Amino acid sequence: MLSSTIMSLHLRSWFASSRYLLFTLLIWALVILHLRLNATNPPKQWPSSLGLLPNDDNVGIANGVCGEGTQSRRLVVTVKTGATEASVKIPSQLQTFLKCAPHVLIFSDMEADIGSTHLYDALDAIPDSVKEKNSDFDLYRKQKELNDLTKIATLLGDMKDPRRPSDLAAWTLDKYKNLHIVEKAWAMQPDMDWYFHIDADTYVVWSTLMLWLERLDPSEKSFIGSLSYINGKAFAHGGSGMLLSHAATHDFTVTHNGTVARWDDKLHDNCCGDWVLAQALKEFDMDVMNANPTINGDQPHVIPFSSDRWCKPLVTMHHITSDEARLLSDFESRRKDISVRQI
Repeated sequence: MLSSTIMSLHLRSWFASSRYLLFTLLIWALVILHLRLNATNPPKQWPSSLGLLPNDDNVGIANGVCGEGTQSRRLVVTVKTGATEASVKIPSQLQTFLKCAPHVLIFSDMEADIGSTHLYDALDAIPDSVKEKNSDFDLYRKQKELNDLTKIATLLGDMKDPRRPSDLAAWTLDKYKNLHIVEKAWAMQPDMDWYFHIDADTYVVWSTLMLWLERLDPSEKSFIGSLSYINGKAFAHGGSGMLLSHAATHDFTVTHNGTVARWDDKLHDNCCGDWVLAQALKEFDMDVMNANPTINGDQPHVIPFSSDRWCKPLVTMHHITSDEARLLSDFESRRKDISVRQI
């Protein structure tokens, strides 16, 4: 009886030692494999010319939605929206991250007010010669007749483009805004360091944006965004956000004043305002600097999770609903202060 008990104890000890040995060997095998993979395929590094570095000891994430950065004093945020959607989308931005921005300009396709917030008409400088007999502006004219955001959303929200019945008229009209917003932002808030152009369904992680801007030089002609292509030509995706430096904006709107007006009558035959903006800037040697995935066009639940995105700072998300914006803002307000080097 005693011998069988001793034998049982020996067997248990042997099995325990074997499991420990196997576990140790497995860990070493994984470490060796990791080192070999890194030797042949080193991880992609966040370009230092654009901002945050994953292991930079001087970088940290500040508490709350707004963080502790001071760059917002020299930053203008423009929001591009339309009269058919403004009353639904703009309030959630005003109640979340836009509370952090001291300089906000909201541009629509009709002048209006949402509470105490004024919406500027981005299209009022386009000459009548471009608007007349142009079906792209049918919605623009109808909106002015109604002059009521609630009625416009109800009666015109589903209006179609007569040239392309599969497209909304609001989407077609939208393309005329981008260049004028860049020009108007400088005229209304000149000589700022940065101009960040977003859409009404973009969400900005403000504290990260502030940290990022501290690493960038506004005196360089920088046009930064999430790189996309149409007809083989690069542009910055507007809904993801487009960041223009002081030097870039000054060069486009002041040094080359008149560029925006020159493009007005070309937009009828082009699909997208963000694409046209990129082509206009390229005329003056300003190419898009790709900042994806920091400037990001995805929603939280579909953002790709892969090794080329690990440890990359996130500044924007797109197609964010009002409920999602509030959830994201609530998360930011409750998260702890964790520096990047501690992750």
